[in-house]
Amino acid sequence: MMTRRAESRENERELLEVIRNNNRLKSELSALHLNYVDMVEERDRLQLLVDRFDECHVRGGQITNLQRELSDAHNHKTELEGAAHNTTALRNQSLYEELVATDMGTVITGLSKLLKFNSDTNVVPCSSNKLKKYIKVNRYIRKTQKLLKIHKSKTKTKK
Repeated sequence: MMTRRAESRENERELLEVIRNNNRLKSELSALHLNYVDMVEERDRLQLLVDRFDECHVRGGQITNLQRELSDAHNHKTELEGAAHNTTALRNQSLYEELVATDMGTVITGLSKLLKFNSDTNVVPCSSNKLKKYIKVNRYIRKTQKLLKIHKSKTKTKK
């Protein structure tokens, strides 16, 4: 009987050893599961961070493109303003020159009517009022020519 008792004790020890081993393996499995859950959470957090970084990178590229487009639009606007300014200046200059040329042609025509030429090319004024008008027009022409010279010199220095 002793042998049975010894066998029973032996079996009981083996059973206790198996139970202890099973408990140890369960606790290891539980620790591994906790580590796994922590790793999954860490991975999800890092993935979210990477996604945000990628989104920032894409937005940064969009911002760069928009800044480039804004710069191009500003340059185009500046070119158009310069062209409009040049066109306005040229138009004003041509109108002014046309006005001066028209006034000079009128004065020359008027002058030939005001003055009568002899066959000896002596100038004989018609009347004193017409002569006064001629002098006023002549002063106006000189002032206009002086302003034209100043305007042309300013225009040349700006270019």
